[in-house]
Amino acid sequence: MKKLFFTLSVVLLITSCSGPLNKSIVEPLTVDELRAATKKDTAFIAFYEEVQGLRKSFFSNEMNQVKYGDITYKQLRKFINYQKDTTFTKPIIEKAKAEWTDKFGNYQSKLDSISDYWTKYLLENSLNSYVKIEFDHLYRDYYSYSGDVRNVYLALKLTPLQGTVQQISFTYKVKSKLKSDERESIYSSIYDDNRGSCITTSPFSKAVIRNWEVGYALEKTLKYMSSDEFKRDYDITFEVTKIRVNDTNISEDDLLIPEVVKDYLKYPFLYEDDMIRKYINKEYVSEWEFYRNAINEVLKKKDEKIFNFMQDVSELEDD
Repeated sequence: MKKLFFTLSVVLLITSCSGPLNKSIVEPLTVDELRAATKKDTAFIAFYEEVQGLRKSFFSNEMNQVKYGDITYKQLRKFINYQKDTTFTKPIIEKAKAEWTDKFGNYQSKLDSISDYWTKYLLENSLNSYVKIEFDHLYRDYYSYSGDVRNVYLALKLTPLQGTVQQISFTYKVKSKLKSDERESIYSSIYDDNRGSCITTSPFSKAVIRNWEVGYALEKTLKYMSSDEFKRDYDITFEVTKIRVNDTNISEDDLLIPEVVKDYLKYPFLYEDDMIRKYINKEYVSEWEFYRNAINEVLKKKDEKIFNFMQDVSELEDD
């Protein structure tokens, strides 16, 4: 009887240890195994689909199978749930926040000072200081056979400020006044249909009005709009990129502004970390990165193999 009890115990132990979730993540589950796992964990199916994707990509490399093939579904699922648990992450972040603030949280005034310096420099040396550009009115030409609008032009007033302007190249941006205070995305700043560029090579020593045809997308907006409606609903800004004044060619490159400064003045929310590393502390770590490093340190101690596995997978996905 004792022998039978011992035998049954061993069988039960082996059965429990060889359940579907104790299989290697390199091995697919059967339909029955997947159904059983999903009954216990309704989110398991989404997890399993991600692992399936890794088998087709990450584990197509045999060396990755050798390194991580002994990780089981159960181990990986437990690790992922652990790192998503706010009861685990919250105290780590709270501690890291205090440490980050003590170490890196006092740079804003220095950053403001650097920004103010370059803003003043730009104001005093900007190519815009050689000419004043203003919107004057919308000009149109028409099809002779139908009387409909053929082309729309921006009529711009150019006033020289420091002598005769012999040539000039500049860009403009038209923006709805309702959106004028909204943060601009990098995508919209580069691929904006409401932008345009203008060049004139005819010299002027006093204020002149010249016309530039707008692009197709902007034309659709302005086609039947009056000049007063445009002034009411839209702002238009200008940036001189090259100019020839008093026989001297001047471009943006002559201002000698570091690229990181140019980027920061346009998109401070994106380039603040780069500015701090360049001008204040080269060892600076962003707040988000500091938190991530603190969490990773704990995760690595919990299970170094799975941690390394997830880091390798992340690097593969970033490539």
